[in-house]
Amino acid sequence: MRTCLFRTLMVPLALMALAPAQAAERREVNLFSAAEFDRHVRHLASDDLQGRGVGSDGIEAAAQYLAEQLREIGVRPGGDQGTFFQSFDVSISKRIGEKTRLVVRGDERRRLEVSRDFVPMPFSKSDGFDGPLVFVGYGIDESDEHDYNDYDGVDVRGKVVLMFRYEPGWWSSEAVDEQEVQTAARRHTRHAYFTTKAEHARKRGAKAILIVNPYPRSEKEPDRLYDFDTGRSATLDLPMLHVTRAAAEHMLSAAGLPSLRELQERIETSKNPASASVTGLSVNGYVELARVDTPVKNVVGLIPGEGPTADEYVVIGAHYDHLGLTTNWRKPNDANKYIHNGADDNASGTAALVLLARALKAGPPLKRSVILIAFTAEESGLLGSKHWVKHPTVPIQKVVAMLNMDMIGRLKNNSLQVGGMLTGSGFEELVRAAAESEGLKVRSGGGGRGPSDHASFYGAEIPVLFFFTGMHRQYHQPEDDADLVNAEGGARVTRLVMRVATAIADGERPKFQRDATRFRPERQRDDDQVARASDGDERDAGGEDASAHGAGAHGDADVERPAMPRVRLGIAPGNYGEAEGRGFPIEYVVDGGPAQKAGLRDGDRILKLGDREITDVYSYMNALSRFKPGEPIRILVLRGDKELTFDVKPDAAPRSRSE
Repeated sequence: MRTCLFRTLMVPLALMALAPAQAAERREVNLFSAAEFDRHVRHLASDDLQGRGVGSDGIEAAAQYLAEQLREIGVRPGGDQGTFFQSFDVSISKRIGEKTRLVVRGDERRRLEVSRDFVPMPFSKSDGFDGPLVFVGYGIDESDEHDYNDYDGVDVRGKVVLMFRYEPGWWSSEAVDEQEVQTAARRHTRHAYFTTKAEHARKRGAKAILIVNPYPRSEKEPDRLYDFDTGRSATLDLPMLHVTRAAAEHMLSAAGLPSLRELQERIETSKNPASASVTGLSVNGYVELARVDTPVKNVVGLIPGEGPTADEYVVIGAHYDHLGLTTNWRKPNDANKYIHNGADDNASGTAALVLLARALKAGPPLKRSVILIAFTAEESGLLGSKHWVKHPTVPIQKVVAMLNMDMIGRLKNNSLQVGGMLTGSGFEELVRAAAESEGLKVRSGGGGRGPSDHASFYGAEIPVLFFFTGMHRQYHQPEDDADLVNAEGGARVTRLVMRVATAIADGERPKFQRDATRFRPERQRDDDQVARASDGDERDAGGEDASAHGAGAHGDADVERPAMPRVRLGIAPGNYGEAEGRGFPIEYVVDGGPAQKAGLRDGDRILKLGDREITDVYSYMNALSRFKPGEPIRILVLRGDKELTFDVKPDAAPRSRSE
């Protein structure tokens, strides 16, 4: 009887001991539910939000959705005046001003109509011009690739030049489908870029450039004017306008010159220039492009800690913006606009932020407070995180660490990259131990710099971690949709971030450590783009000498993606569009890189590379592409109010952006 009674008592006791663990496990499953992760991703990446582009109704709806989620969870507002929003303006767009005009004068005076006959390029200089017209083929100067010079035999000083877009053999290739067009686009040289055309014309003394589309091989291809994408912020060195073929043909015929088609065929077949003055014709015009301030907002929530370190903070962030409704840069012959839903980039990280908010509120208070931030305008150059770091909602010196989640929705083989593990004391051991407990494998994602919002905090000497599940073919494409997101994997990564965040919040304050190791994104290489957690085109590094943000992420191929230079200086640009002030700012120099060895510093502004003036990332990349590894480059920089000169011997660039 006693034995039976003992057994009877022991069973309930054992069940009672197991009950808390089982309850905790059930609660954890509910808090980090794959279904809940998927629900948030699908809402944020739905067509209704139209890609969450900066300044759109879609991103405003996303901001309101996130604020409502945080409010419902019980998170305290951490933004302006008791709201969840930190509001500010960004200047990333332009509009065509009323002064813009283009007049052709010959035997008769003809005023062309904006948006019908011509459109100013969004990266054109705002200025007036007047002068005779000269046709200069494709505007190629001293070309090794094409073995001819369109400027031979013509004087363009003080004149307006008319030239074809692209370069010989590019647009008129045999490419008939999307894959062939993309292959042809990859073969183009720097002479296809507007930056190169503008540089050559400026050096030759031209006052302005008129661009015209060459005739395509297919007669079905319409003659489209350049889409005035208001997201372009760079500015070239002189006025540049895109004119229709009909307008250009009228100019040539008025001067008795051959047609555009004849001139194009002559260049293509003979491989010789067909440049000529358009006798008796002059062009007068003005380009007025006004910058437009766009209101944006970070979404900020606060979960207070308890105890003596409650006035210190762990920031957890993810950007919630994406590309919006825009053209597909991988389809250069397609002017249609597509919704870029950005399910992985970065509805996945934003969904994780909501799950973390709920989990943190459900648990006991941490020793440090947690700030949750959904950043805006990351795709425009990390503008949301840069603004928060410059205008923090809590004392910046009280922020002990920043954890960033960007593209965490494609977990495969239970493996992810984590950047910044050497930027904080004890971070690597903490992350690897937490990952092991989750059955995940961690690979290094580089140092504190990189193509996402953690870089802004690293620049303020705050330890950072960057969680990233890998690159895939749908990056910055309309196909980055919710159906391809691995929700189970995303929930697991979120749980990993929770473990790390709580350990940092309750542990010793990590010490900041410099680590500018380059971010090397790993690409999912198999054809199955639907990631599976059970399974055992690269992202631009956005750091040294290049950037995805605003300088090639999703623009027109012949202006936004200059040929990658063969050399690297070891700097990170501080501005990806039109720089404020003289020159082009350096955000930081890479430890041990050529620039640092030569004496350049964080915050210097590059005025010249060799004999070429530098105004933005485009002129910088274009100038850098002219140098060879080990060939000294004389660099003029502005440091404070002093101009200084340095001789830098550049390193060889990697063969691809992911090396």
